[in-house]
Amino acid sequence: MSSWNSTRHGLLSNRLPPLYGRSKKRFNRLLRSLQQDLEPVGALEEVLVEKIAQEYWRLGVAAWHEAEDLSREKPFGRTSIDRILRYQTTTNRQLFQAMNQLERLQRLRKGDNVPAPLTLAVSHDTASVPAPRNQNDDCDPLVVLMSQDPQITDEE
Repeated sequence: MSSWNSTRHGLLSNRLPPLYGRSKKRFNRLLRSLQQDLEPVGALEEVLVEKIAQEYWRLGVAAWHEAEDLSREKPFGRTSIDRILRYQTTTNRQLFQAMNQLERLQRLRKGDNVPAPLTLAVSHDTASVPAPRNQNDDCDPLVVLMSQDPQITDEE
């Protein structure tokens, strides 16, 4: 049944989902406004601005579905609110990733010194966290993991 999600509410579709009560004209107005505010240069920045507009639009669709679900007699009687919140979380993450990518590209284009993005893997499995280097050292295991990485230096 999950294969029908993109057809039912549009949040997972490849095309822009309709925002109830709003038209394609309003989306184009949003896109033009973002293009004016963010001043993209080049095809990649243009694509990222469009991605930002689409994800912002999808958040509106998810908010509409959430309001519709909460306005029902027993809004928490079904699990649809959990699904909507999951979609909102995913869309929000995609929105901020596109915003961060755009900012990074624009800073590089302007000649700013932009460090490589930091990727941090967090594990909940405490068995895989190595013990501190000496028994008297009771520091945070994450700090120990980072200090054992040969690519991380004190200068960073």
